[in-house]
Amino acid sequence: IYYRLGINTGDYGSGSATVTLTYSNSIQKGIVRVNTYVSTTQVTAEVIETLGKAEATADWERGEWSGVTGFPSAVRFHDGRLWWAKDDFVYGSVSDAFNSFDDEFEGDAGPIIRSIATGPVDGIRWLLSMQRLIAGSASQEVSMRASSFDEPLSPTQFTARDFSTRGTANIQAVKVDGRGIFVQRNRKRVYLVSFAVDSGDYSSQDLTRLNPEICEAGIVGMAVQRMPDTRIWFWLDNGDAAVL
Repeated sequence: IYYRLGINTGDYGSGSATVTLTYSNSIQKGIVRVNTYVSTTQVTAEVIETLGKAEATADWERGEWSGVTGFPSAVRFHDGRLWWAKDDFVYGSVSDAFNSFDDEFEGDAGPIIRSIATGPVDGIRWLLSMQRLIAGSASQEVSMRASSFDEPLSPTQFTARDFSTRGTANIQAVKVDGRGIFVQRNRKRVYLVSFAVDSGDYSSQDLTRLNPEICEAGIVGMAVQRMPDTRIWFWLDNGDAAVL
């Protein structure tokens, strides 16, 4: 909004004219990091983004992540957004603006904050960017999509459905071309995530079914080797390494 300020004819004689424009209904957001708790009405804080004024206000909200509420457990780039996961929620940044989660940014490119809401809240342990965004928790594996045509996810086009209830260990899943591989929550079985045409969604398949004892010691982590041939290495609690 632009204002043109003036003085009525006859109201000005000589000297300097001081004109003030005051508007009390504007909103300016700031960000502070609370460092010390003093009482229910007083804290000390570091200013991260300048506030509109230095007076008390009842109009405030606490950030989603902190040492009290917890921090994200998984992160991944997918569909031009930076995605974080915490509890059963996923947070997608503004499209092509990976450090922006501005809830005042409207439209399909706006930030996405949604719950996968498909079962118990046991925490998302990893995210994979495949044809769809895939999340693994201790009780299930979930695919997120906008529609059956797999359009980009948006604030208004978002559906999460579990395609498997194997449950995953707290070990980052890996992607090999168009497929994903994760460790089951008992850390002794390995599963393949691939798209199933008959169901129109992803499915899981046991890769250790022909040799179920090979990872009996318990998997600690895994990594993909692409040259000279594709191999997936699993290092175990007993110091051994298994290879697929």
